[in-house]
Amino acid sequence: MSVSEVRKGLDDFCETWKMFIPALKENYMVEPLLNRKINLGVGQERFTLTLTSTDAFISDGEDPFAHALFATDPEGWSEMLRGESNFLSLSMQKRMETRMDEALIHMRLGIIIQLLMLMRSPATEGE
Repeated sequence: MSVSEVRKGLDDFCETWKMFIPALKENYMVEPLLNRKINLGVGQERFTLTLTSTDAFISDGEDPFAHALFATDPEGWSEMLRGESNFLSLSMQKRMETRMDEALIHMRLGIIIQLLMLMRSPATEGE
């Protein structure tokens, strides 16, 4: 998967977040992600993911004040965005690393990406 395809998948994740966040925002899995900026690494490319209780969006580049760096290779992103992997599986394969102070964000974001991408309606695929 190319960086531009990963970016499209991340935009899809943000749209799915916006659809489901009213139901999920009280869940203990989502709460640590609210009002966070997370730098996303796709190979050498960097984006910033901003998550709130009503919105999610991607910005180009890295935010020096982000709460964490969530990075893997483009194929790892492809697996997460298809709902086939999450942070834990990629970490066990040594394809994603975390610092102790970022572990909670990594675990929760990985699970939520996988969950929301699996919840996407097949009718929305390819739009």
